[in-house]
Amino acid sequence: MIFIVSGPSGSGKTTLVDNALKAGLPKKLARPLSFTSRPPRHNEQDGADYLFISEEEFRGKIKKGELLEWTKFLDGLYGTPRKEIDDLIHMGRDIILCRDIKGASSFKRQYPAATVTIFIVPPSIGELENRITKRSHKTTRPEVLKRLKEARRELKFSGRYDHVIENANIDLATRQLLDIIKSYQSRGKKG
Repeated sequence: MIFIVSGPSGSGKTTLVDNALKAGLPKKLARPLSFTSRPPRHNEQDGADYLFISEEEFRGKIKKGELLEWTKFLDGLYGTPRKEIDDLIHMGRDIILCRDIKGASSFKRQYPAATVTIFIVPPSIGELENRITKRSHKTTRPEVLKRLKEARRELKFSGRYDHVIENANIDLATRQLLDIIKSYQSRGKKG
């Protein structure tokens, strides 16, 4: 199974995935790293959070067909290494990834029977704005407004997902994500 978690910036999707992995899901669940051309944030490490590469290296991977999907978002390019996904699938591992709408759609198209999409929504746009603003003391007002504009666009696509979770309470949202994953893993297939 490939679990793709999407949602606007500040919705809490990465925190929910981290919480799900820490909650002791079966060991066969893996979260492969993505490539990005943006510089690491203050709390990120190469090889732990992302595989940080130059834009030139990233574009080379696109040309060579080494990326399963990729996107440009605000501060850089982001992409999924094709070989790592294929290797994990051949090893019989389930995969969990945070991806944007385009990435989720790409996985659904390439792995239709194995992909489960989960969209995380904030309780309100006001709360989303608070989260984006608090996320980094370096977030400028124009960047907050740009992210909110993108969030409004993304929220329109939530109905295309297999599941939607409102993240008003992180513990409850984590349990809901875990329940979704466990239900598919117990069935052994999408159903």
